[in-house]
Amino acid sequence: EVELLFQNTGLSGTVVDEDGEPIEGARVEEVATHAFVVSDADGRFEIRDLDPGAHGLLARLGDRRSEVVEAIVSPERASEPLVLVLSEHREDRVEVLVRDPGGSAASSIVILADDHGAERLQFTRQDDRATFELLPPNPGQVRAAALVDGRWVLGRWTPLETALEEGLVLVPGDTGSLQLTSESASSFPMIVSETGWNVTGLLGRVAAPPILQPGTPMVLSGLPEGTYQLQQATSYTTVAVRSGEVTPVELP
Repeated sequence: EVELLFQNTGLSGTVVDEDGEPIEGARVEEVATHAFVVSDADGRFEIRDLDPGAHGLLARLGDRRSEVVEAIVSPERASEPLVLVLSEHREDRVEVLVRDPGGSAASSIVILADDHGAERLQFTRQDDRATFELLPPNPGQVRAAALVDGRWVLGRWTPLETALEEGLVLVPGDTGSLQLTSESASSFPMIVSETGWNVTGLLGRVAAPPILQPGTPMVLSGLPEGTYQLQQATSYTTVAVRSGEVTPVELP
C-alpha cells in the first residue's frame, strides 16, 4: 500500500518498476507546467504548489517512462494515492527532411511547431534531417518550417500519426519579398502567412528580431508566394507576395 503525503496544493505518491519495486532518482513532472521533483530512495515524490484542478504526472528515468497519470488537486479533499510505473519506452519522434527543388538534401534551420503552442528549433544533421522527440501528452497535429539558403518553407498542419509514420518533407518553392516602410513606427509589425505561421516570430527565432526604423525601408526576402497579414498596432494590412517580385508596403 502506498502512503500518500497530501497537501491541498500538491500531489504525492511513488514511482515503481514493472515488478512493483520502488525507483529512486526518477524525474516526476507535471506535464503542463513542467514543474518536477525527483523520487527518493523509497520511490516517493511530492509536487507542491499546484493550482486546483486537473493535472497530469509523468515519471522518467533513462529510457524508461510511465504513462501520464491524471489527478485532481482540490482544496477540499485529498487525492487518491498515485503510482507511476516505469517501463521501457521508445520515444515518439518526428523526422523532418529538407530537400532542394531538385530533390537533393539541403542543409537548413528547422522549426517544429505543435497544436499545444510549442515551437522547437534544430539545425539539420549531415544527412540533412532534423529529428524531434515528443514529450507527452502528444499533440494532435504538427507542422514544420525551414530556412534554406535564405528561403523560407512554411509547412502546413499534419496529423501526428501521419508525421510519425511518414515524416515531414519540406521543399522550397518560389519566393518573393516585402519592402516595409513606415514614417513613424519604430517597432516591427507582426507578419502572419496564409497558413498561420507568425513570420515575425520565426525571424526572431533564427536571428536577432528585426527592427523597422522610421523612414528607412526594410526588405524581407525569401518569403513563399501567398497572402500575408501585417499588423502594426491596431492597423491591419493584407498583401500578396509574388515570385521574384518586391511588394512595397506602407505602414502607419
